[in-house]
Amino acid sequence: MEIKDRLPELPVLIVGIVVFVFLVFLLYLQIGVLRSAWQDVSAEQSSLAHVQSVLQDRLAAKQQYEGLRELLNRFDRLVPAQPEENVLLADLERAADEAGADFNQINFDNRVNKSGYVEMPLKLTFTGRYQELLNLVDRLENGPRVMRIDEIKLTKDGQELLGLKADLTASAFYSPR
Repeated sequence: MEIKDRLPELPVLIVGIVVFVFLVFLLYLQIGVLRSAWQDVSAEQSSLAHVQSVLQDRLAAKQQYEGLRELLNRFDRLVPAQPEENVLLADLERAADEAGADFNQINFDNRVNKSGYVEMPLKLTFTGRYQELLNLVDRLENGPRVMRIDEIKLTKDGQELLGLKADLTASAFYSPR
């Protein structure tokens, strides 16, 4: 009778075993999903690292571009695309003022076409003391525009005791693009 008494418990036991197997199966599926999710996370992290690397490269390239752009702008100012006589005249006046000399005269000679650039010969006259004229020459050689000074002729300026007159033969340049 013991077996007959236990028969009603058998379906409960079978249902319990089936539920347990089903739960183990669901756990197995969840572990597979979790493993897949970890692989996806790993792939995303790898992708993120690659994107960050590309971003760093682009930021570095942008900084380099800005530096090169600034350098190009500086070169464009040193050797402009057009003659820009008005800018050259303003630069000469500013250099003379900063040096303490007087800018008296400018004469433009005929331009000379060279390979890739044009030379603009100039005759310039400045007056001032010796040190002022030295400062002026330094400012012209290191100024915002490329200039070549070919000749400097110093004579005494009759109006001032320590004054000198400097006649410069020079050239400025531009490069039509």
